[in-house]
Amino acid sequence: MKKLSIGMSFIASFLVILFGFSRFYSFGFNTTESMEKGFYYQTVDQKTLNYGDIISFRLSEETAEKVHAERYVSPHQKLLKFVAGLPGDKVDIIENQICVTPKGKSIACVWGEIKEKDKDGNNTVSLLQPCIIPQNKVLAMTAHRGSFDSRYFGLVDISTVTKMKKF
Repeated sequence: MKKLSIGMSFIASFLVILFGFSRFYSFGFNTTESMEKGFYYQTVDQKTLNYGDIISFRLSEETAEKVHAERYVSPHQKLLKFVAGLPGDKVDIIENQICVTPKGKSIACVWGEIKEKDKDGNNTVSLLQPCIIPQNKVLAMTAHRGSFDSRYFGLVDISTVTKMKKF
């Protein structure tokens, strides 16, 4: 009985510390197919973003409403994606394929297809447009073919992004 009490005390202490930590740092557990499942936590370096960095963010209510986000994520749920395009990169959409040409390069990377219907047969909405990515935005993608990412909700405001790392 004493071991159970000590164990419960340890768990309670851990949860209190974790809750206190969460007020200053972001962390979470990913259970979706869009990114590798597991525990993610906020990195110390939040100043620079690079290709492939894992980021967490919430869609604005306006954007969520436009793309029918409630079909794919819970209201106010944070999304976990990686940086596929940075400010200055060129984004093209060719035959529903997203092509990103990094600033100063001549070769584009293909990042996925914008599908006209989702897995449930609903029409999709894509806010992503061909552009040069502005200084305050990034392209947020995943490798998962059916992912709800920038191919639908468009570019993400850098100011809303938290850089994460897998534990």
